[in-house]
Amino acid sequence: MTNDDSQITGEGIVLYIMSGTGIVANGFAILASARLLTMQPLSPNVFVLGLSCVDLISLVFFSLPSWLFHIKGEWIGGKRLCDFQGFVFLFATLCSAFLATSMAVDRCIAVTKPFFHRKTMTVNKAKLLILGAIAASFLISFFPILSFGSFGQNLSGSFCTVNWFPENASDSAFCVFYAVLGGLPAMVVLVCNITVIWELFRSKQRRVSVTNMILPGAQQMAQARNTERDDTETQFSRTMVLISVVYLLGWIPFMVRTHCSML
Repeated sequence: MTNDDSQITGEGIVLYIMSGTGIVANGFAILASARLLTMQPLSPNVFVLGLSCVDLISLVFFSLPSWLFHIKGEWIGGKRLCDFQGFVFLFATLCSAFLATSMAVDRCIAVTKPFFHRKTMTVNKAKLLILGAIAASFLISFFPILSFGSFGQNLSGSFCTVNWFPENASDSAFCVFYAVLGGLPAMVVLVCNITVIWELFRSKQRRVSVTNMILPGAQQMAQARNTERDDTETQFSRTMVLISVVYLLGWIPFMVRTHCSML
């Protein structure tokens, strides 16, 4: 066995572990969020369920061509399969970005304008936002197939993504366009998370001050209600922060690479 064969085998093992773990994790996330949605029909639970479904379906279809590559030892399917895998990659990243942004804005409005949020943000509206994110991502993902940008194999040839090393003006323009599509939502997510954390801290301080001013008998009841509300908001906020961190870490390398290629 040559060194190249050893490297491909090692890469294949990593692929199987990562994709298998992602499929199982998203499967559990779908079951948990679907069950939670039946008990608490709230917009954050709809967004988490939608994001988990998109990630699971995209991960399966994205991994299939690479699994075949490592099984056969060579890329099969030619340019069509490469475009298909690149399309799935682009769709998954953009849809995840749009859904993460929708979740962040939803949480920000819920914390800063709670009465407005309860009145206007329903489960059906959250579903419409998810469908809108899917439709927009699906449309944009066709751009490289229509010659605005392109998909290419990575250095080892085991999978296809957006061409990170553009050789013409069209590819360079699409890389900038793609980086902006990820960069702007990332900034929105970051600002919304900071706002949510700050507002929760201020709200907790105000509730403590009010609770200390009421009668001892009613104080315990008020503390119980506040604790329940705090636990719900904290749970949603922790979920949003975790998703945001993963999202930001995923976009930083591409944005850095795109910026360096323009220098």
